[in-house]
Amino acid sequence: MSQIILVRHAKVDIPNHWIYSYEIKEYLELYNTSPILKEPISKELQKLVEGADTLATSKLFRAKETLKLFNKEPNFTSSLFNESPLPYFDFKLFKLPAKVWVVFYRLLWLLGFSKNAISLKQEQLYAKKAAIKLTKLANNGNVVLIGHGVKNYLIAKELKSMGYILTKKGSKKNLGYYIAIKTTN
Repeated sequence: MSQIILVRHAKVDIPNHWIYSYEIKEYLELYNTSPILKEPISKELQKLVEGADTLATSKLFRAKETLKLFNKEPNFTSSLFNESPLPYFDFKLFKLPAKVWVVFYRLLWLLGFSKNAISLKQEQLYAKKAAIKLTKLANNGNVVLIGHGVKNYLIAKELKSMGYILTKKGSKKNLGYYIAIKTTN
C-alpha cells in the first residue's frame, strides 16, 4: 500500500502591497523568486517526509526551498507540478492589495477567463499527467510532492478518479497536505 502526499509549499515572504490590475504579472514574478518563511512543521508532516521513498517538487523556487526546511533534496522535479498560472488583464484598472488581485484572478480563471494563461480545462489535463507520473513514482514506495495549492487540489481530484482514497483532506494553508492511498493494485 503506497501513499502519495501532496504538500503545499511554505509561506512566501512577500509584501502585500497595493498594485494595479495589470501589475499582477510583476507581482507573480516576484512571488516566484521570493524566499519562504521558516514555519513550524507538524510532527505528522515531518514523519511523512522522513518516511518517503521519493521526494518530488515543482520546478518553482518556493517548492524546492520548502523541501529544504526538512533538510532534504528532491529526487524528482517537474514543471508538471508547477502552480496553475493566473490570467490577468493587460489594462489598468484600480489599485487593490496584491493578494486580493490573486484571489480575483483565480476566481475569474475558475469561471473560464484565461487571458495570458492556460485554461482550466488544459490545466486539468496537466494535472492528470502529473497524477499519472506520481502513481508511477509510487510504484517504488511512498511519494511526497511539495507543490502548490490549486495544482495539488487538481492532482488530488485526479488521484481520486484513479482509485486513490484521500485520507486527509488538503488544506489551503501553507504546509497543508493531502494523503492519497492506493489500497489495491
